[in-house]
Amino acid sequence: MLASVANQNRVRDALPGALLSIEGDQLDTGEIPNYRKLENGTWEYHFSPLVSAYVADALAIFDPLSRQFDPFLVEQAGGRWRVEVSHSAARIRRRIRRFLAWQQSADGTWRFLGRGSSLPPDRDTTACCALVLLDRIGVNSEAAAKRLEPALRRLRESEGLSSRSHSRDAAPEWDEVLDWIASINVLRFAILACGDAEPLAQELARRYAEPGLAPVVSVLYVLGTARRQCGLPGFEPARSSVVDALIQSQTPEGTFGGALATAMGLTALLDFGYAGPEIESAAGWLQSYMDSSSAGLTEEFCSPLCGSPAFARAVAIGALSRASL
Repeated sequence: MLASVANQNRVRDALPGALLSIEGDQLDTGEIPNYRKLENGTWEYHFSPLVSAYVADALAIFDPLSRQFDPFLVEQAGGRWRVEVSHSAARIRRRIRRFLAWQQSADGTWRFLGRGSSLPPDRDTTACCALVLLDRIGVNSEAAAKRLEPALRRLRESEGLSSRSHSRDAAPEWDEVLDWIASINVLRFAILACGDAEPLAQELARRYAEPGLAPVVSVLYVLGTARRQCGLPGFEPARSSVVDALIQSQTPEGTFGGALATAMGLTALLDFGYAGPEIESAAGWLQSYMDSSSAGLTEEFCSPLCGSPAFARAVAIGALSRASL
């Protein structure tokens, strides 16, 4: 009991500071800076609206204007911080929405390197950005979805369910990871906005049952997000295999790799309803990392083209807040 209270206190103390740090990273345009990893191991700024969409999605649980808002998480902040936490999350997400609306192309899609890029529309970027614009209480989601759905339908029908390296100038070895993440996010859009999810759900369930899918934490994180937000029809029979894959990839120290990978793994375990000791070990390691001076390190999450300290902090504080309830 005392340990649980202590963990809640640590999360309560860390939450406002983490949000303030994310807001400090946010540019005047509303963009959350994205970085790419160079061959020498250093990171450089790399413009892309995708990471901003992922940060907005991760912070939705703290935003009272989001359909994903969880008031119990904000209550943990206590006292005067309760209002500040919800206001900070709402402020960050409001500025991200404006940035993403500015980056939308005339055909209704988004490009990984921005609307001025010569690359073709990117399926994952389009699905994630569209979902952020739809996720606001008071927005007529049905009318908004009708404006966005033709672009998503065209993307799905033109090349099936894939999102390949050609749409973001990535190395081909990342194709399978990009393919899975994009497919799941398109399914999430279809369920939450378009109402035509069944064919996509069946296709993803069939593909997941095929042998050879590596338990990539970023893929299982996106899969868990879809399950939490919209039920993920067709995947319940695979729940135990997903949880097993996560647990088997966890180290004895409780990590799933670096800080972001651990935050993603912990989030996925929570999203799939797991309540074993692995939750506590992952949360303990992650909290210690957040308390350390190294919490600002960049870490890739779906390819070397995507890295963001702000995204790592957003996922981490969400995971820790949920784990401490």
